[in-house]
Amino acid sequence: MLGSRFAGNSLVKGHLENLSREMLVDDDYRKILNDYVKDQCGIYALYKDDRLKYVGLAANLPGRLAAHLRDRHGDSWNRFSVYITHDDEHMKELESLILRITQPKGNKVRGRLKGSENLERKIKRDLTTYYKELHRDLFAFRRKTSKAVDGPDAVAKPRRTPQLAGYAVRPFRIRLKHKGTVYEAVVQKDGSIKYGTTVFTSPSIAGARIIGRRTLNGWTTWKFQNDDGEWVVLDELRKSHRARDQKRRPAGKVDEKYSSADTIICPAKEDGFQETFIGENCWYKIRLQKKRIPYIKYLAIYRVRPISAITHYAKVERIALYKNTGKYIVFFKGSPRKIGPIPTTGGHGPQGPFFSNLSKLKAARSLSDL
Repeated sequence: MLGSRFAGNSLVKGHLENLSREMLVDDDYRKILNDYVKDQCGIYALYKDDRLKYVGLAANLPGRLAAHLRDRHGDSWNRFSVYITHDDEHMKELESLILRITQPKGNKVRGRLKGSENLERKIKRDLTTYYKELHRDLFAFRRKTSKAVDGPDAVAKPRRTPQLAGYAVRPFRIRLKHKGTVYEAVVQKDGSIKYGTTVFTSPSIAGARIIGRRTLNGWTTWKFQNDDGEWVVLDELRKSHRARDQKRRPAGKVDEKYSSADTIICPAKEDGFQETFIGENCWYKIRLQKKRIPYIKYLAIYRVRPISAITHYAKVERIALYKNTGKYIVFFKGSPRKIGPIPTTGGHGPQGPFFSNLSKLKAARSLSDL
């Protein structure tokens, strides 16, 4: 039977592995086995020789194992293992974890990890964003200078918006260490990264190019000197700005004039939509009242003729001043999503930004519903 040597705070307090099925069939063997597993809870596994067939949990191990001698699994196994736990508090989670890893053929249900977030969608989004950035830096777009509606279409733009735009009040140094060599660059006031005579708009692209790698997470590789004089990863700068933006959000008294409008809708020509909204995951040169900024959660795009409809929107990550223009740049969290389309119903479409809210946007059939 289980002795004092099994006591403690461990999850598993005893185990028996690779036992013959005869331990359950023969009366004498079963009596000896029961000295160890009677009134015990835990996880068990059934095998056909060395091949896993089934995994289960039991509050009463002897009873559950005996039941498997005559149920649908009866002839499919000839050996078993038991893992005795202190209690059944985490047994279901443990069973689910084992099922997801081993995927035995005898189990019809895949284990559910309650309270655990599946991060696959997020990492796919981050990978998509990263490769968009890589593409934008490798293949620059040329634009025609044209008079257009307020937004990125208004002026020809030689390169994409720096990811660090809005983070630099003044230029500051960043460092990257690789194989014993320290590389130093300067983040300029517009957020671009200058290394020697080369200027980058993405910390990831800058780091990868400098050390000769295909990919690299610049936010966790580059370091900057914080207010305490410590060199910390660049991602800490991004986190501190997000925390600061959160503090600026109105607490207590809410301005109802602005709080009901959580979405800004901006008109765009097709090249601006494709290159900036989709390609760069942002929109810029927007005129905004400071009082409105804390309430803006989404940005939607109205694509001018020939489409003449709202077709996409994006969740706002942060809003920063755009260079020295007195206007703002809006950075998105994740990739833009499709909506509608929500067309005009005769007449001209909007010539400048206007406000609504996302629930209205999702229910609208035309611009007149907004």
